Amino acid sequence: MILHWKSNMLILADLVLCALMIFIMLQNYFFMKYDYNFYYGDEKLADRYRLNVVSGESDNPFEQSSPMYKAALQVKQDLWSSPLWKTNYIVLSTIPMEWLDPDLPQIFNIQNDPTIQRAPEETGISGYVFSDAVIQMQNIKLQEGRGFVSDDYQNTSSEMPVIMGYEFKQYFSLGEIIKQGDLSYCVIGFFEENSFCFPGSEEICNLDRSIVLPRVLYSDQFGEDVQLKFSLTCDLYPLDPQTDVQNEINRITSQYGFYGMTGEPINGSAYRNTELISGKNIALIFSLTVLSAILCLVALSNILSKRTLRDQATHCTYLLSGIPLWKINFSIIIELALWTAISVSPPIALSYFEYGQLFVSPWYILGFLSVIVAISVIPSFLIAGKGNIDLFIRNQSE
Repeated sequence: MILHWKSNMLILADLVLCALMIFIMLQNYFFMKYDYNFYYGDEKLADRYRLNVVSGESDNPFEQSSPMYKAALQVKQDLWSSPLWKTNYIVLSTIPMEWLDPDLPQIFNIQNDPTIQRAPEETGISGYVFSDAVIQMQNIKLQEGRGFVSDDYQNTSSEMPVIMGYEFKQYFSLGEIIKQGDLSYCVIGFFEENSFCFPGSEEICNLDRSIVLPRVLYSDQFGEDVQLKFSLTCDLYPLDPQTDVQNEINRITSQYGFYGMTGEPINGSAYRNTELISGKNIALIFSLTVLSAILCLVALSNILSKRTLRDQATHCTYLLSGIPLWKINFSIIIELALWTAISVSPPIALSYFEYGQLFVSPWYILGFLSVIVAISVIPSFLIAGKGNIDLFIRNQSE
């Protein structure tokens, strides 16, 4: 081992590099496999659907003048009263700062708040329109006050109830009336500190500097029934994951002769195109693992073969001393087993340093390396056996 320290260091370096490559590939493979099973596995069906109305360009079914308006109201009634799912919507909005208090600190401006992502042209205070089930379904806690009730969603009062984020408490009080032109805001509650809502599939929005309303401001000026529009482009949460959501939507819309509606799965196995891409990514990462192993095998086999050729005379001396060939080969196996065991240490250290735990068992890495070493050492055994026997016969004849 000492006589061939350069070769041994090359062998160790090759095994360490291979172990790291296998670790990285397997780590990514397991991460991707976990996400794949979570979102697209057979046991994981979609648990959230986003509704969309497929209407003609010449007609807006949310306008009261539309021939489809009454049908839209009936579809909304059936969708929102169905026992098969729960429904809600969250709509992003902004409220001009001068409508509440022009002296509010600029940190309440959405462009100065790093926790809120909005378009560059939007200014003012972050606002959201919540349907009646959002606070309960997303488990958003109020520190004081109350949530919205059915009367708050009626567009008959000029007083708009609002729930404010935690940081507004030092500027407003519970029950305070804020007048703005012909509209007044009534503060009915404050959220707990560090409250969040989930308006999209992956968005997480902090509510500390936001205001939540039950309906859109001045909705009568939009030229359409915006509450109806939100209700028919809402999110559905099936109570039974086996529910055929699209089939039920089709049944409701056809009953009233309404436009077609689609239920787009936010997650789940219904994302067939994404599922196909994810499956290809998993196959690709696994193929790269195998390719890395083959490259390491070729390099290791080359190093061992060259070292064995240089050791032919030494092995001949061992044979002449009465040491059988299998013991010579076994010593090579023991040496390689030592380097293989040592080479697993860097991936383990890297995993604990990066993640604080092992996501890939060392036995997987050791198993891969053992197969590589077992195959790469075969040419060396063939060279050692053939070369030493020839030398042994030659020396005996002399």
